[in-house]
Amino acid sequence: WDKAQQAQNAVNAEIEAQLKAIVDEGMIYIRHAGGREELYDIDADPSESLDLGASADSAPILTRLRQTLDRVLTH
Repeated sequence: WDKAQQAQNAVNAEIEAQLKAIVDEGMIYIRHAGGREELYDIDADPSESLDLGASADSAPILTRLRQTLDRVLTH
C-alpha cells in the first residue's frame, strides 16, 4: 500500500471509532463517541442540514433507532 492509502485507512479507522450510525426507513441516526446524537430524514434532507434529534416529534424514532443500533452493535 502506498502512504496515501495508509493515511486514508487511518482516518477511516479514527472516524469509525468516533461514531456509529444506522440508516432505517429513510432516517439516519448518528451516535458520536462523546454521546452526542444526530437524526436526519435523508429522504427529505439528503444533505443532512436539519438535525431532528432535538425535536419532540422525533423522540419515538430516536428511541427506535437507538435500540436498533445497540442491537446491531451487540451481535
